[in-house]
Amino acid sequence: MPRAPLLASLSLLQGGITPAVSHVIANAAPPFLKATKTLASSSLTSDVCDNLSNCRSLDGLVTSCLITIAACILVAVHPDIPGPTEIPWLLNRFGESSVIGVVLSRNFESFKLVVKALLVPEWYLASAVRQVLRARDCASELEEARVEAAVKAAGEAITRNNWDKLVELQKLEFELRTTDRSWTITHAFFTNMGGFHYYSGGIPTTPLAYKDVLELVELRSLEPPTLDELRDKSKGDELSKSIAVFQTLWFIMQCIARRIEKRAITNLEIMTLAYTVITVAMYAAWWNKPLAVRYPIRVLAQEKDKDTPVVESGKRKDKVKLTFKWSAIIAYVSHNEDRLVIFLNSKKTFWSGIIGLAIAMVFGAIHFAAWSFAFPTPVERWAWRVCAIAIVAIPLALTVALVVFKVFNPVDPPIPTDPDLPIRTGHRAYTYHIPLICMPLCALLYIPARILLLGLSFSTLRHLPLSAYQTIQWTSFIPHI
Repeated sequence: MPRAPLLASLSLLQGGITPAVSHVIANAAPPFLKATKTLASSSLTSDVCDNLSNCRSLDGLVTSCLITIAACILVAVHPDIPGPTEIPWLLNRFGESSVIGVVLSRNFESFKLVVKALLVPEWYLASAVRQVLRARDCASELEEARVEAAVKAAGEAITRNNWDKLVELQKLEFELRTTDRSWTITHAFFTNMGGFHYYSGGIPTTPLAYKDVLELVELRSLEPPTLDELRDKSKGDELSKSIAVFQTLWFIMQCIARRIEKRAITNLEIMTLAYTVITVAMYAAWWNKPLAVRYPIRVLAQEKDKDTPVVESGKRKDKVKLTFKWSAIIAYVSHNEDRLVIFLNSKKTFWSGIIGLAIAMVFGAIHFAAWSFAFPTPVERWAWRVCAIAIVAIPLALTVALVVFKVFNPVDPPIPTDPDLPIRTGHRAYTYHIPLICMPLCALLYIPARILLLGLSFSTLRHLPLSAYQTIQWTSFIPHI
């Protein structure tokens, strides 16, 4: 089901009901309004909330930030399709046919996604950049293979003279490239996220790797689904993504307006602003990727027989059945097909890593905006500053590690599981492990710093400047989250 109605409902709910709730809370005379009235009589009216129509409550502030983060995660993060043998432990506990087990397992998977996105959104961003770079190349290769296969088959069937044959083939190629059955970047995303599965006896056996899909297209054994069919499988559409982008930009505009009007901004809003910046980049990279697809398209498994086509693999030409490497199966089942791209195309991995780390540094630098904020205690102030420095310095260190690795390894590294490829030796073997060593060490420092910043964002809400409760006047007229 598309998520646009859900996001629109949240927006209208926040825009229409929260003001009413704020008036009810105001009638109950909360502490911050009492303090406001006291200070208003002492000539501090420029920094206090002396008009209910210009005030916001603490619960409204927190709700706005949390819903903005939730909207970012729900629409920005595009998980891959679950593997055929992937059964969550909750489903094993209650049974695969149990309604309770299905509901709990799906919610638990969503919960894991939310936690990962909160702690390491940069990981999702790097994955998104890598996937879009790969999807562009795959879409071009698949479409070229489809057109060439169709033209070749048609050329063999045309028996007229060469000139008529050339005209007919050119006309056919034009028609093939303008049909709705062409391979687009959305199809490439769908393929790489495990969108096609082999079925045998009505049971899914294994996902098709990209090279297997390409071989089937060359053999004219696989027709691409239409874009409408893929949109029907996706839980997100242009409307839901546009609503989420609008909410993200709206939150950014509010923060800028508060800065211009010299209204206090809370640490929680700074944290939310950082998330909105990084998710805007994910929106752009994953705009054409289907969202939250649970069931793949079935492909009938072919039996190995004498008519099995000859497929060239490396230096060998064997009469083989379309098969999969165990590394590909494990990667797709674990929702991490990008693990293969690290070896298949290190250039894309390098640049996606650099882009992701650069945006991660911007993400961390946003926390410096709260450097001189008023904190409840000096300990919290210095904890915020140290953690802000850490989440900028750590991506910088990883960037240096990637550059060093690329300098000493200019050639794409081989797939270690392939016995036909040579094993890297010498000094390059040691530089190959530089990113692998740096990443876990940096994670041990980065994740605790991120968790501490999240905790500080909420702990500092207990003591806010009174101007933090003032609203920008024009925000009261437009429904928003």
